[in-house]
Amino acid sequence: MPGALRDAPAHPGPALVAVNPDEPPLPGKVTYEQAKKFAASWLKGQPHRASTAGTLFRDRIQRLRD
Repeated sequence: MPGALRDAPAHPGPALVAVNPDEPPLPGKVTYEQAKKFAASWLKGQPHRASTAGTLFRDRIQRLRD
C-alpha cells in the first residue's frame, strides 16, 4: 500500500490511510539518543510489545536483504 501514502495528500478531499498499529513510531534513520528513549518508553509498558518487536525484526531483516 505504499501508493496510498503517496496519493493521499493529492486527494481533493479528506483521505484516510490505514496503517499497521504494530509499526513503531520511528523515523527511517534513528539516532542513538532516539533509540535509547524508545527503549526506555518501551520498558515502561508498550501494550503490543511482541507484535511491534516482530515488525521491527522483519524490517531489519528486509533492510539487510536490500
